[in-house]
Amino acid sequence: MIKALQQARQGAFLYKTQVIDLSTARNNEVLTIEGTYLFVFDATDFGSNLSVRFNEVYMDALTLTKSRGVRLPFYRVYLTNAAQPGKTLTLIYGVSDTPIEAIAQVEVVFSGAVEITEAVVEVATAPAIYNVDCPLAGTEYSQALPGGTKKFSIKARGGDLQVCFSNGQSGVTYVLLTDGQALFEDNVNLTGKTLYFQSSQAGTDAEIIAWV
Repeated sequence: MIKALQQARQGAFLYKTQVIDLSTARNNEVLTIEGTYLFVFDATDFGSNLSVRFNEVYMDALTLTKSRGVRLPFYRVYLTNAAQPGKTLTLIYGVSDTPIEAIAQVEVVFSGAVEITEAVVEVATAPAIYNVDCPLAGTEYSQALPGGTKKFSIKARGGDLQVCFSNGQSGVTYVLLTDGQALFEDNVNLTGKTLYFQSSQAGTDAEIIAWV
């Protein structure tokens, strides 16, 4: 993490791309990449097992889907995938406070022929900030996300956070954020979703930003 931040201050790379051949099956194979965010640009098949763990092999696995982004300082990535001959995975990673975002493409068709190709960007214009105090260790707290949330982040302050989307599961199946780490998701459209979290330390705060 320190090296990544030093690179950012020195004007080093904002992003790099890595194309990974999925012909060979992997089980927590180490990718020697580092940065402050990782973004899934594309894969020729998301139907097979594709997941990553950050920094340490005992961290929870995150399933990879197109345009999924994770923002946290990392110094290595463990990749797991089923063997998919002839298929590839393209990752973008780098050092930035604002991770790269994908822009969806749509084709406008007239009389069966493509006349115009235009980019459509769903711009989030209404940010909402929540600071949720977790006064008791090992106790689940929650924060509902606004309807139509397009992207969100949750950051741990003053302790760790175990984060999930299911009531009562933050102590069972969760993403672990250490103090100062953040989880970032964009290119989503969430309605009726709630973040559930707990900490092993009393007095931890969850800093949440949701964009609509």
